[in-house]
Amino acid sequence: IALSSEPEVGEILGKDIDTTQKNYDTLLSALGQRLDTDAEQLLLKRTLIAGKDFTLARTELVAARDSGLTSRIQQVYAKRFLPASNTLLFALHTLVQSQRDALDASAKEVARQGGMARAALWVFGALSLVIGTFLGLWLVRSITRPIALAGATADRVAGLDLRQDITGQQRDVAGRVLASLEVMH
Repeated sequence: IALSSEPEVGEILGKDIDTTQKNYDTLLSALGQRLDTDAEQLLLKRTLIAGKDFTLARTELVAARDSGLTSRIQQVYAKRFLPASNTLLFALHTLVQSQRDALDASAKEVARQGGMARAALWVFGALSLVIGTFLGLWLVRSITRPIALAGATADRVAGLDLRQDITGQQRDVAGRVLASLEVMH
C-alpha cells in the first residue's frame, strides 16, 4: 500500500486493514478475560503495547505515502514500520507459545489424572473381585454345609442310627429340617 501510486489500492486495502484491526482487538480483549496468571497478563500487556506502537507506525507509513516522497516512505518503512511489526509479531509469538505451554501442561495433568483414575478402577475392580469371591465362598458354605448336615442326619435316621444328638439352627430351611429330625429322635 505504501509504495503504490494508485490511491484506490489504499482505499480498498484500508477497509480490510480496519476490519482486521477490529477483529484483532476483539480477539485480544476476549483473550484478556480468559488469562488467569499474572505472567499471562503481562505477556498480553506487552502485546497490547506492541500493537499500539505498530498502529502508530502504520499511521506514520500511511502519512509518508500521502506525502508522495518515496525516500520518506522507505525511511518510515525501514526505521519505524518494520521494527514495530517485528516487535508485535514477537510479542504475539510469545503469547501464543505461553498459551501452548499452558495447554500442554493441562494435557499432561489430564493424562496424569486419567492414569490415576484407571489405576483406582483397577484396584477397585481387583478388590471387588477378592471380596466377591470371599462372600461367594462364605454364602456357598453357609448354604451347603447345613444341607449336607441335614442330609447326613436324615441318612442316619433312615438307617435307624439315633446315637448322635441332632442339632441345627432354625434360621434356614436346613436348620428347620434338622430341628424336625431332632424332634423325631
